Amino acid sequence: CIRDSINAEYGDISAKLLEKRMGEFVREVVATAPINIAVIKYWGKKDEQLIIPLNSSISVTLSQSQLKTTTKISLRKNSPSQSVDSLRLNDKEDVVTKRIKDCFQELRELYIKQKGEEAIHILRNTHLVVESWNNFPTASGMASSASGLSCLVFACAALFDIQGDVSHIARRGSGSACRSLYGGFVKWEAGIDDDGSDSRAIQLHDQLHWPALRILILIVDDRKKTTSSTSGMETSKKTSQLLDYRVKHVLPQRIPQMESAIATRNFSAFAEITMKDSNQFHAICRDTYPPIEYLNDTSREIISLVHRINSTRVHPIAAYTFDAGPNAFIFCLEQDQLELLHHIQNAFVLDEKELTDQSSRGLIEEAKRVTPSWGESGFGFGKKKTPGEIELKNILCCHVGSDPILLSKSEHHKL
Repeated sequence: CIRDSINAEYGDISAKLLEKRMGEFVREVVATAPINIAVIKYWGKKDEQLIIPLNSSISVTLSQSQLKTTTKISLRKNSPSQSVDSLRLNDKEDVVTKRIKDCFQELRELYIKQKGEEAIHILRNTHLVVESWNNFPTASGMASSASGLSCLVFACAALFDIQGDVSHIARRGSGSACRSLYGGFVKWEAGIDDDGSDSRAIQLHDQLHWPALRILILIVDDRKKTTSSTSGMETSKKTSQLLDYRVKHVLPQRIPQMESAIATRNFSAFAEITMKDSNQFHAICRDTYPPIEYLNDTSREIISLVHRINSTRVHPIAAYTFDAGPNAFIFCLEQDQLELLHHIQNAFVLDEKELTDQSSRGLIEEAKRVTPSWGESGFGFGKKKTPGEIELKNILCCHVGSDPILLSKSEHHKL
């Protein structure tokens, strides 16, 4: 738990919450948090202010070896030059948005509720200073807000020694952030209470539940998307009849089917449901008026390739899903990973100078030497394309990941 992690490094927080350093009262925590990729999508809010979703969603947390947010947060005494909460993102000053302010407010209120007069005394005349870094593109459909806001809430809860679940607070910053507070397989319950108190994330299974599951991330475009998820959801809710049909008639059956597929590690069922749900999400985007288009030509080529590969097998061995962006997340089992990588490289021009993750690079190089057991022909792709015609900027090879991590004092200095 958060308390045990911190006390192992710093001692009893109640007694040593603040240190005197350079004339300021400072207590600092550094944490990292993962991204998650939804296999049952969240799209549309029942309450925009409280970030209560129209439907429950299910996601897989990815390993932090490739993608993560690192956040350093400190509590400092107010001074003439600084008395309000501040944020730096990727070494640049950023805005403390209303959603972040809501998270800070709820965390302070929960801190006071749990600690009483001690918390009131400590919070008096202090402000929060946050520095956060993503090691992947922001706002490009790769769950940067989920990772970033979960890391912020997790770190601040550790700073205040808050006990218990805080996913309902992370939800206020970015809906899907609540799912990144847990590793493995996670469900965000939409809840039924008007105040959102029961709209929280729960862990269905930890990261060890399905050790053979792998995720290939095909980065097609790392630029900021033109339509934000927030804006897209608002427009879809107003104009898409398909969204209403999905919530009322599709998801009541699909969600328990996905839970069963994960529980039994049934990849065939998992793959089919994952792809159908991704397709329906993007169909809703196109049903929105005016339509929203997150996928591009390369995204659609990836979809076609996966289906052609699966058509050569009795059961599917690959499953794609796309969030609000063109980048593909392809699920497979470890036994099929190298063959899939072989065919992906055969189908698309890959910018190999961008392969900065060494473990992924090693697998990609190994895949080049694989002799596929199910042939190269019939997929309609090959080396006839000219460089740049269809191109992947990067490929990351991931596995299912764990909860956010609190860094030790010695690890702070590496930042």
